Amino acid sequence: MRFVPIERVEHGMMLAKSIYDYETRTLLREGKLLSDEIIVRVRERGYPGIYIEDELTKDVVIQDAITAELRNHAVEALQELDLEEAVNVAESIVKQLMEAKTISLDMLDLRTFDDYTFRHSVNVAVLSVVIGMGMGYTNEELVDLCSAAVFHDLLEDTDASEQEIVEIGGEDVLKAVKLVTKEKEYCMETYIAGIQTNSMAYAVKGADRLHNLQSAFCANEKFRKKYIRETLDWYMKFRPEIPEVVAELIESLSDDEEKEKFRAEIEHFVEK
Repeated sequence: MRFVPIERVEHGMMLAKSIYDYETRTLLREGKLLSDEIIVRVRERGYPGIYIEDELTKDVVIQDAITAELRNHAVEALQELDLEEAVNVAESIVKQLMEAKTISLDMLDLRTFDDYTFRHSVNVAVLSVVIGMGMGYTNEELVDLCSAAVFHDLLEDTDASEQEIVEIGGEDVLKAVKLVTKEKEYCMETYIAGIQTNSMAYAVKGADRLHNLQSAFCANEKFRKKYIRETLDWYMKFRPEIPEVVAELIESLSDDEEKEKFRAEIEHFVEK
């Protein structure tokens, strides 16, 4: 199987992985042949893409990084702002990833985006842990990293306070969360420089940008252009996977003139 952005899904393709709603109810089962009507419905529900089956990738199996039950439990904890339970979930995420034989870095969670902030935070947490594992983090450091990722949008998007985060997660977690949080009036250069001083914040922000880029495929063209521009200016070196995803996002644009400009800029970032 392989992941195909929704803009590139075509009539007659076969669904390789079932699509669920945010309560894990099955909307479309694997093996379903996709009609134009189904493709339109999937796009309207906000899915960034789907897994399809073809001859080239028929033997490729992509496993979920963590169980659906744990993912949903994490979302529920964040929706209720139960930060203590969210840290317990972070410990479980680390445990599942440490025990996994193979880990998929395709972090797109094929559910609706009604609770995008929270589900996005869980995906960023999973990706951050994988990054931390590659950096040789200890189990304790991975739990702190995962907690920071789970909390990374809370100060910006919810009523959670710094005091609550430091009481539950500790000083290191709060510091990373504060560094990746954009104040109402901020200087981008100062914001990026601050993140670069802290390895935990840097890992979380790299994961955050990567997942947002993957999700941007379902956004309108104006937003995609804006996101490409911002990434080219500030985030290309945060993760080695980012240039490739940006290149794919550029190719999704319909504005040929703008596409050529972006291609020229990204050329030296992408390996030939």
